[in-house]
Amino acid sequence: MYKRLKYIYPFIVFFVAGVAYSQPVQGLSERKLNNGLDVIILQNNAAPIVTVEIAAKNGSFTEPPEYNGLSHLYEHMFYKADSVLPSQQYFLQRVGELGAIWNGRTETERVFYYFTLPSYNLDPGLKFLSDCIRKPLFDSVELEKERHVVIGEIDRNESLPFFTFQNALDDSLWWKYPSRKNPLGNRQTVLSANRAKMYFIKNKYYIPNNAALIIGGDVNVDSALYYANKYFADWKPGPDPFTIDPVPEHPPLPHKELVVVPSPGIPYVLAKYQFQGPSIGKDDKSTWTADVFFDMLTRPTSRLQHRLVDGGYAQGVSEIYITQRHTGPISVTIQTVPAKFDTAMDLLRDEMSHWDDTSYFSDSELANTKEAFRLREIYDQQSTSNYVLETLCFWWCSASLDYYMNYVKNIQTVTKKDVAEFVDKYIKNKNYVLGVSSSRENLQALKLDKASLLKF
Repeated sequence: MYKRLKYIYPFIVFFVAGVAYSQPVQGLSERKLNNGLDVIILQNNAAPIVTVEIAAKNGSFTEPPEYNGLSHLYEHMFYKADSVLPSQQYFLQRVGELGAIWNGRTETERVFYYFTLPSYNLDPGLKFLSDCIRKPLFDSVELEKERHVVIGEIDRNESLPFFTFQNALDDSLWWKYPSRKNPLGNRQTVLSANRAKMYFIKNKYYIPNNAALIIGGDVNVDSALYYANKYFADWKPGPDPFTIDPVPEHPPLPHKELVVVPSPGIPYVLAKYQFQGPSIGKDDKSTWTADVFFDMLTRPTSRLQHRLVDGGYAQGVSEIYITQRHTGPISVTIQTVPAKFDTAMDLLRDEMSHWDDTSYFSDSELANTKEAFRLREIYDQQSTSNYVLETLCFWWCSASLDYYMNYVKNIQTVTKKDVAEFVDKYIKNKNYVLGVSSSRENLQALKLDKASLLKF
């Protein structure tokens, strides 16, 4: 399973080798084993279950064209034979014995695998997870089956109404390295996969110093650390994959570009602006400023929503920034009917031209948005398993726990001036890709004028 991605918060005692963070989370602790493995434990004894997860800094951002889709295929092979359970039949039998549910996911900047099981099975569950991550066999028969399972997933995605449209936009936005933003992969590469390529990925990225073991639920921290050491301490580290093979930077867009893609049977018109946004490690302040800004825009009471949606010119307008270490995408999407397309686009461009006005939002809108982030993050902590899988894992892979633990505090510092500076730096007068999609008949009737559409 793959996903293009986001989001997430804190509350009372967090330690990393004795260092306290300013936005602590109740019951959360972190240790690093001697082999470099980060062990993150979230104790919540409200229910007798525990989620154990391995996350790796892998995904499409590591993939040149000849490897595009193989992180995804590797994820499928994780739940197969290993040197302890030499067939998937034995794997499934063991899952049943442990009372576990399991899954994994491949995204742009992370791949993760997990089991959720009764807390009394923490010991055998961690051994099971350790065997899966450390001792895969990549059986040739199972690999052949999973190649076609992944191809089937590609087929299903390609049948979705706007899949081709979004792919065309991404290929233009990430024009030099599009494979590094495509976690699904392409069928030619997946069909060419072999055991040697799987072992190459394992030895390069599935090493303890490029991974985190996250344990959340009904656990005792000392016991969890004991079992983590018992089953993972002798996992041998390897060279830092990003030192020996640095990830190339996505170059800026050389010009504005219009992409028009027919979507058969779609009665409305979808238009989407895509910009290259800020990166973790290069402009952290802009990453949390972007979150605040787009959250305000998306609120039904915002000026943008009132003018376009309440005014009857658009059926919906959405905006999103996805936090990434390697250039996060910014998207502004509008859905309207063909008869109102030209007017809706004029109004949207007019609104975008004012986004750097410090008067665009009121003080109360900004304050309410900041408070909403604080409350939302407290709410998210109430589901321990989901919090482990989506929150802690996401931030560890794409940013860091330090970034995450200070996230809400930093959200509170965002000012109107910060928003204006972000807009000027990443949106206003910047190159972008604008995509337009509808039925072929609608597109022909619209008589799209490139010069007019790209005048923002």
